[in-house]
Amino acid sequence: MLWAATALLLVALAVGYLRQRTLRTHAGDPVLVHFLGTMPMTLLIVGAGTLLLGHRLIGARAPVDVDWVLWSAGTVLGLVTACTVPYLMVTRHRFAPDAAFGGWLLPVVPPLVSAVTGALLVPHAPAGGSAGHRGAERAARPLRTRGRGRGVAGGASGCGASRCSGWCSPRR
Repeated sequence: MLWAATALLLVALAVGYLRQRTLRTHAGDPVLVHFLGTMPMTLLIVGAGTLLLGHRLIGARAPVDVDWVLWSAGTVLGLVTACTVPYLMVTRHRFAPDAAFGGWLLPVVPPLVSAVTGALLVPHAPAGGSAGHRGAERAARPLRTRGRGRGVAGGASGCGASRCSGWCSPRR
């Protein structure tokens, strides 16, 4: 139930934030600008909560779709804040030598949260098989066999899983 309340709170706060047009004010403030990355992190976490807990309330397929949308939006916004906030710090804001604080590290956190929550979507991703996937597998082949040789388990390498490209233990 806490997950549903968090999702509703996210919608209410986003609507209020956009309606007040405070984004420009926060971007101009040398302290508040660092916290712009918390919004994409919220999208990512609510999406992960939807994926993990939402099947009880909204079915089996809807949580996956919601998480894909929230993860995509959170990832894009997280990358924007990770690039924009340091740019604003260098070009627009002026700091005293003793003005550093832990919040300066916040802009780089959303891509990390995106990577962690994106891992939850891997089992729901479509199986590879496009020309791009085969090209990536071909490019990775020399790395996959490095140090193990070609003679492992009768010449076959890989775990045999449908989506594995051979990075796992050898087939038996």
